[in-house]
Amino acid sequence: MTFRGFGFQLLAGVCASLSVGALAALLAQPPQGQPAQAGRGGRGGTGAALFPLVDVSKHGSITRDELKAAFAKWLADGDTGHGNALAVQKVIRTYARRGAAAVLIEDKIWPRPLGHGGAKLVIERDAAVLRCRAAVEACCEEGILLLARTDARVSRGFDEALARIQAFVAEGAHILFLDSPQSEDEMREALRKIDAPMMFNYVEKRVPALSAQRFEAIGFKIVCYPISATLAYAHLMTRFYAALKDTGTTQSYEREMLDIPIYEALLDRARYS
Repeated sequence: MTFRGFGFQLLAGVCASLSVGALAALLAQPPQGQPAQAGRGGRGGTGAALFPLVDVSKHGSITRDELKAAFAKWLADGDTGHGNALAVQKVIRTYARRGAAAVLIEDKIWPRPLGHGGAKLVIERDAAVLRCRAAVEACCEEGILLLARTDARVSRGFDEALARIQAFVAEGAHILFLDSPQSEDEMREALRKIDAPMMFNYVEKRVPALSAQRFEAIGFKIVCYPISATLAYAHLMTRFYAALKDTGTTQSYEREMLDIPIYEALLDRARYS
C-alpha cells in the first residue's frame, strides 16, 4: 500500500479514553448542514482526509475488525520498537496484522527515561540506521509502509537530524519524519534535500504556528496533530469544573453539551447493549 497517490493527509492523535467507533464518528463529523462520511476519514477545509494515529500500547483492546470497519486506513505508532531488531520487527508485524497501512519507528533511546523534560535522547546514528533497516525489512514483508522518525534535532542539531533522515531514505523508508524543526527555513531545507514524502508533527506552542494549508504548500504530505484534542479537552474540563465550583450549576455550559441520545449514538452504544 502507498500514500503517494492519496494526496495530502491529516492525522489525529487518538485519546486513550475514546473507543474506535467514537473516534470514527468524530473524525467523520461534516460541516453543519452537510452529510456525514462516517467511518472513512473526515474532510476539513483543506480537502484533506483525516485519519487516526493509533498506539496499541494505549489501545490494546482494539481489534483488527474494529479498525477495518471504522477506517479506510490508519497509521500505527510503533515508538522505538521496544528493543532490538527482532523486537522492532515483532511490533511492525503486530500492527500489520491489525491492518495498519504504515508503522512509525523512531530513533529515541530504549528503555526511555520517564517524563518529557529536557532534550530528547536518541541512539547513535549507526544504531538508528540498523533499527530502520530491520523495520524496512518487516514492513516490506508485510506489504505496509515504514514511517521513519528522528528526534535528533533537539539534542544533536539540525544537520545531524537531516543526515539521519537521509540515511533512512537510503535504507528504504517510505515516509520520513524529522521532529521539531525550529523554523520554516529548516522545514524547507529538509523538504528540498529529502526525495520522499515527509510528515510534520504539529504540537501547539512548540513548533511554528502554521495552518494545514501552509504545511501542504511548503511540501509536507502528512500533518499530524498528536495531542491537540487532548489539550483542548483538558482546557474545556478545567473551565467546566471551575465554573461548577464557583456557581454550583452547569447551566452556562449546557448549550455546548451534546444531548444524551446524540452522545450515545456517537459512542455506538446500541452495538454494545
